[in-house]
Amino acid sequence: MKRRSWMMALLLAAVMVIAVIPAAAADYSGMTAEELRASMQNANELADPTDRAERAARGVYLPYTGYFEETLSAEGVAGRKVKLYIPEGASVREYVQVLALPSGADAEAFLLESGWIDVADEERVILMVLLPADGKNWGTYEEEFDYINYMINTAGSGRRWYSVYSTYYVAGYGEGG
Repeated sequence: MKRRSWMMALLLAAVMVIAVIPAAAADYSGMTAEELRASMQNANELADPTDRAERAARGVYLPYTGYFEETLSAEGVAGRKVKLYIPEGASVREYVQVLALPSGADAEAFLLESGWIDVADEERVILMVLLPADGKNWGTYEEEFDYINYMINTAGSGRRWYSVYSTYYVAGYGEGG
């Protein structure tokens, strides 16, 4: 009985210590939209982090963090793009904030000026930025349904650069709403 209590106390102490260790966060304060755009990585070129030893060493943290753009290739959404911001310290079980920006919005300027990058860094929330097909104007509901449905339904299905809960918070701005 004493041994079990001691082990539980040790486990609880370890969990409390891990919970209060702050994650090393990138400093995006004062960054311009051009600097954020320049920091963007091509998600299609990332290595597939499937090595068991690497995953074990990484633990619950995502294999990649930063700002990414992916060009989709699946049927019905081929050529469409999505941008993601994954903050430092994000684990494989973070929630996702899906953002559908207004038509004509500059994604990087919007993320910085609206404060979404700061929120993501502070709360370790993954940002998924949906983009209009032509990069400027959203189509009709019927034209955009496959893209939005694909992004939400495949976000946690083994893609090489992030994994998430199946819970999303969606915010649409302007025509993106």
